[in-house]
Amino acid sequence: MGMVFFHIPHAPFKGDTDKKTAKITVDGGVLSIEQLTEELQNCIPCPSTWVWDIRQVEDAFIVTLPTDDDLQRIIMYGGFFLKEKKIHLNFEQWATEDEGLLIPKVWFNIYSVPKRLRELQVVWALGSMMGAPQLADMVASKKNDL
Repeated sequence: MGMVFFHIPHAPFKGDTDKKTAKITVDGGVLSIEQLTEELQNCIPCPSTWVWDIRQVEDAFIVTLPTDDDLQRIIMYGGFFLKEKKIHLNFEQWATEDEGLLIPKVWFNIYSVPKRLRELQVVWALGSMMGAPQLADMVASKKNDL
């Protein structure tokens, strides 16, 4: 068995371009998801078929608004103040955090390599068929009997 670590050249990943997802924090009180949904339905014009997808993350809510213009307008005006509840809703644009722009390191095993071929050059050549090898574990390659 040959063990090889390799690099796969690739174009950078593009970030999430969703500009209508908001992170909402609540100042001055507490709201449930149901209460927030009701407040958003009252404050933001949207089609009757619009389904409010709201999830709670730590001390904030993540919600997708009907349009990116809605979110930009709300941010520009400083959020919403719910007068009867004395609560302020702060809005900011939210984007998922990418795990990074690089593919994580990957180890893979090559099985059924005859013992006499378990040399660095051969294992490296086999790894080259998958990508650009960075490291070959020759200790494991020679020790294992797979």
